[in-house]
Amino acid sequence: MKNLGYAFYKEYFENLEFTRNAVGDYLLSLKVNETKNLMSDFFNSNLSNYSSPAIDLVNESIKLVTIYPGMLIGSGYNHEIGKQENELKLGFFFDYTTGLPCIPGSSVKGVLRDACEKKEGEYILSILKELAEGERKSELKDEVKKVFEDDELSKKILGKISLFVKQVFEGKIDKENFIPFKERDIFFDAFPIDSKNEDGKFLANDYITPHDNPLKNPVPIQFMKVLPQVTFQFNFRLSDNPFSKKIKLELFRQIFLDLGIGAKTNVGYGQFTNHLGVDENNKSKSSKNDTSIDYTLPKQNIPIGVRLNNNEKYPAELTGLAGGYSIFKFDKDGKECIVRKKTVKVYEKLKKSGYANELKIGDKVIIKIQAAYLNDNADVSFQVLMSSNTN
Repeated sequence: MKNLGYAFYKEYFENLEFTRNAVGDYLLSLKVNETKNLMSDFFNSNLSNYSSPAIDLVNESIKLVTIYPGMLIGSGYNHEIGKQENELKLGFFFDYTTGLPCIPGSSVKGVLRDACEKKEGEYILSILKELAEGERKSELKDEVKKVFEDDELSKKILGKISLFVKQVFEGKIDKENFIPFKERDIFFDAFPIDSKNEDGKFLANDYITPHDNPLKNPVPIQFMKVLPQVTFQFNFRLSDNPFSKKIKLELFRQIFLDLGIGAKTNVGYGQFTNHLGVDENNKSKSSKNDTSIDYTLPKQNIPIGVRLNNNEKYPAELTGLAGGYSIFKFDKDGKECIVRKKTVKVYEKLKKSGYANELKIGDKVIIKIQAAYLNDNADVSFQVLMSSNTN
């Protein structure tokens, strides 16, 4: 069993070789066969051969499943050699000991803190309200409702640096007094624990194809990603301050489902569905006795040669709801296009435009393209408008 982190950052660069050209300059290149063999080790590894570390301090955890196109973590680390065939150009984060891809606890904490500070706490207050009112399905609805009806809740959550942020993320009671270490909230690294891909595969290569010049052929950038259908477990040691750790955990779950984690979340990477098959609208797809995971993943389909330009608008129809996504169909140049967007993001924009009703399959909308698209690997960036609001 290979330590994949060691292979990625050590063995990979042992495949470098230097040659001299006619004028005596040294040229750097990767040994093609050795590099291909090493990449095969990455992309054919079976997750069942690895074990994530056990942590005694954990008292709460969340299991979430990656969805298409997967997850990218650690892309900011240097890895590119430069213009090499088959090169993996972006970095990746691996746990040093196990060699597994992992989401550092600092990143988990950072994502959650940023969300809890959004709009000075109004974002997480809106999540709790939706849980209390049943807009987001949860077994904790009644418990959240009791907390939400507490007049002191908004005082704890709202503000530039709220009491909630101070206690949970800074370990402070106030500006000067710290909470004892044994009573603080702790955010641990998140590890993959299961893969439903063939042979337990959990890593793959992917490509970004930037179009810097419309008159030149684009040069694909290859990188490594975590595959869809991989379950990650997020571990915490949570306290019951300023409210129940169960509610705190549910709040964190909803944040991850809304915002995702890792790089390129704005084009679909790093997004999750619930481990027990509850989608973004939180409509349960399984019975209490059914522990199967729902891996129904909506697919985007833009015919080859079709270009979608920024600010173009198309009449569209909602044709499906799956895996936390809304799927829309429209025509461009006589060709059928299918695009998808996280349902929670669809409603964010619609609510801002004054539309509060829930969309149903078959409803007619307007799709407004927000970034030019020409046969890229990324999801189409678009906004959903109602027919009466096309601005």
